[in-house]
Parts: sequence; structure tokens; C-alpha cells
Amino acid sequence: MKRSYLSSLGRFGKWEEVEALAKTLPTWDKYTYNALVSAYEKGRQWQKAEAAFEQMQAAGLPPDVYTYSSLISAYEKGEQWERAEAALELMKAQGVQPNDYTYNSLISAYEKGAQWERAAQAFEQMQAAGVTPDVVTYNALISAYGKGGQWEKAEQAMAAMKDARVPPETITYNALISAYEKGGGQWKKAEAAMSAMRRARVRADLTTWNALISSYEKAGEWCRALRTLERMADVGQRPDHISFNACIRCVLGDFREIPATAKEIWLTRAVRTYSSIHQASRNFPLIHRLCGSGLEPPPCCM
Repeated sequence: MKRSYLSSLGRFGKWEEVEALAKTLPTWDKYTYNALVSAYEKGRQWQKAEAAFEQMQAAGLPPDVYTYSSLISAYEKGEQWERAEAALELMKAQGVQPNDYTYNSLISAYEKGAQWERAAQAFEQMQAAGVTPDVVTYNALISAYGKGGQWEKAEQAMAAMKDARVPPETITYNALISAYEKGGGQWKKAEAAMSAMRRARVRADLTTWNALISSYEKAGEWCRALRTLERMADVGQRPDHISFNACIRCVLGDFREIPATAKEIWLTRAVRTYSSIHQASRNFPLIHRLCGSGLEPPPCCM
């Protein structure tokens, strides 16, 4: 009874309660240790997960795929990709076959550590082992490519995902648009991805919109950035300080090159529309100063 309850607590990440309950057991078996490692993993306590794993081995209890997968996931959440990599190698050496959760955790660990080459290798190993990638796998891989500035590879991974009939979700599109943004402001491709997202009826969230605005920022497309702020209002998406800061950096990037001769409507409209947002209030003096100089929108905004 206690062991069953222990496992349930472990799945919910209540590691302190799992610890307390485990101490009341006369002996610990594989399921006790698995519950501990799982609880530590979900509670983002990678050092404790590692310690429980080592105690399990010292007790002569062989870890199984569940133990290793939880440990690697704990390392992933703790941004310890080297340890995750070593755990997978030990797992294979002991004859325990990794599953989809194991590989997903490892690829995510590489993604968090900005190790896109290793993420790609792990993906290939996963396929070679006959383990089928799922949406979580592709999300992590595309994000890893994006963080590494490899937008072409991110694009290829998205195509492979669709070929494998794995439906992309919001996180997938966000990773791809972010990859375009980090790849030097590939704003046209970011726009195309946003359009594909709408056609697939996948909901865009704040992260999606911010990534799109950032792609405009990187390319100096300030009027498109401001238009996107307005589109966010049209669809009921409330921007945040990241949205505004990206727009302001975009405007400032071209400030010296814009003729100080005409209209302020594009900036004042954006400020008026979102004046209720607390974060934006910090930027009002700056925007008003720019408007006071008289900024004329480029031809794309006319």
C-alpha cells in the first residue's frame, strides 16, 4: 500500500513527501528508488536524483529504463547535458534499452545546453535504434537548431516531421519562427511559418507573436513590427514588455536614417492601443520623444 502511494507521489513530484514516506519503509526495493528518482526529477532536484540513483546501485539493485529515463530527465531540467550524456552511455553499457522518453530527455538536455550537433546525433541514434520520434522529439530538435543559428536545419526538421505524419503544435511553430529570428532576421520565412500555422489551425500564443516581432527587429522592419502589435490587439493577444522592447529596439535601429519630417501616427496609435499595459508605461517617454521628432513611416506602411 505504501509503495503504491509512494509511486503516486513520485509522479506528482512531491519529493519531500516521498522522502518522508520512504524513510518509514523497512526495506527499499527498485520501486522505492524509482519513485524517489522520479519525484526528484519532477521537483527539479537533479543532485538528489543522482544521489538516489547511486544509492540504488550501491544496494545492488539494477536500474531499469524507468530509472535511467527519470535520471536523464532530471539532468535535462537541471541543464546538465554532460551528465545526461554519461547516463545514457552507462544505460547502454548495462544493456538497458532507451525508449522515446529517454531520447527526448537527452535531446532536450542538448537543446538547453546549446549543443545542436549532439542533439542531431541523438536524433539519428534514436531512429537507428528503432525508436519512433514524436512531437516532443521534433520540438526539442527544432529548438536546438534554432539556438545554434541553424534555421535551415530547423526547417528541414519541420519538413521531416510532416513527412512522418507528426502534427506540429504551437511549441513546434514557435521553435521554427524563433530559429528564423535567430538566423539573422529571416522575417519573410517567419511570416510564412505564421501563415502555415493559421492554415493548420494551430493557435499562436504570446511567444509566437514575440518571435515574429523579433524577426522584424533583427531585419530593421520597424513598421511591420508595429503592425504586428496592432494585429495582436485584433486577435485578443495582449503583448508584454518583450513585445514592446523589440519594437522599440527596431525603431531605434533605423532612427538616424528616418527623415524627421512627417507623421507620428504609427507610433502614437501603438502607444494608445496598449497604454493600459503596465510594462509599456516605462517606454512611453522614449516613444513620445521619437514621435515628437516626427517619424515618417517607410513606403510599406503608407
